[in-house]
Amino acid sequence: MFSIRTHLGHLLKAGDLALGYDLYGANCNDIELDKYRGHIPEVILIKKSYEEIRQKTRGKPRSWKLKSLPMEVDDKVRVELDHEQFLNDLEENSDLRSNIPLHKNKEYQPSEVVSLTDDEKLLMEKLMAFNLYEDEYEEDHMEE
Repeated sequence: MFSIRTHLGHLLKAGDLALGYDLYGANCNDIELDKYRGHIPEVILIKKSYEEIRQKTRGKPRSWKLKSLPMEVDDKVRVELDHEQFLNDLEENSDLRSNIPLHKNKEYQPSEVVSLTDDEKLLMEKLMAFNLYEDEYEEDHMEE
């Protein structure tokens, strides 16, 4: 168990998972770095992990979508994985989400059976606080 300081204190609660770098177990062959072993943090946290929330909602449609231009790609699987990772990052990062227009997904139907946790409710409230563009017309050059 490590005791660390982090800039993510306002996001993390007891039991949450976070992604970061393990400097304690890192293999550094630098004599100068060894002198500072007690002063350098053992772990550097980078961001909160939302993997539990993702696994609960995996395969379920989002209430919003992005518009994109059609493009030719060689590796469609890789592009789809990158796009899904980008959508996950949008869900997690409100700063990133504020600069991107989100469009209302007309096919989305919320499940009444699923009960949302406090974190999921907060995320949904944040998403709904942003202006979701509802298209009055479909453009020929755009795809969903």
